Amino acid sequence: MLARGHTCALRTACVTRSRSFASEAITTRLVPGSEITSAQQERMVDVLTNSFLSYPEHTLMWGDNRKINRTLMEASVAHSIAKHRVWLAETESEIVGVGLWTDPGATWITEEDVHAVFGGVIELIEPKFLQFVMEDMLPGQAVLQDEYSPSCAVDWHFGAMLGVDPKAQSQGIGGKIMAEVIKRARDVPVVLHTQGPKNLYFYNKHGFKVAATHDFVLPNGETWGDNLMVHRPDGWA
Repeated sequence: MLARGHTCALRTACVTRSRSFASEAITTRLVPGSEITSAQQERMVDVLTNSFLSYPEHTLMWGDNRKINRTLMEASVAHSIAKHRVWLAETESEIVGVGLWTDPGATWITEEDVHAVFGGVIELIEPKFLQFVMEDMLPGQAVLQDEYSPSCAVDWHFGAMLGVDPKAQSQGIGGKIMAEVIKRARDVPVVLHTQGPKNLYFYNKHGFKVAATHDFVLPNGETWGDNLMVHRPDGWA
């Protein structure tokens, strides 16, 4: 088994504003997978793909090839609908934000899941990058979680992905999803991986603290800094 919350990272996208949602009512809700329609699932993939492609730390890792990124989001959304939790932020007419989370103690991706869930992505990426993901990044993120977990008395809610449609960013929508996740978690910690100063600022604003960090060296020689962040209602043990 991989670490309890093993994932690529939880991210929010950088600011790209083209439409104001201030006058529209935004509803944030936890949606059972059985109630998500195929049209909603497709829209969730669109939101996450567009969101992550606007996020430099994501494209530094995964590149900007839309087919690869969309395949990654299709697999992540389908996996969460089948096994985990889905949060949606919606206007009356469309989904504008998506959060993918696990329940406490649940593993986001097991070793058995990797090829079954992400086989389509694996077929598209370069062998040296696949080797980096499987031998460096995923084990390295597991180490970060292992460094923190002894100080955590209970299992946690793990955040796999958080994305807001670029045309709706910087308007509090990601914050609405985070507030609902934290509210539902009550006294259970909420844990996620993220990268970049804007995301660190965003999660700090919502009560998260950096529990562990690691700088990965990507196959192209670039440095990719990963942060394990934790929201602890009881403070730090």
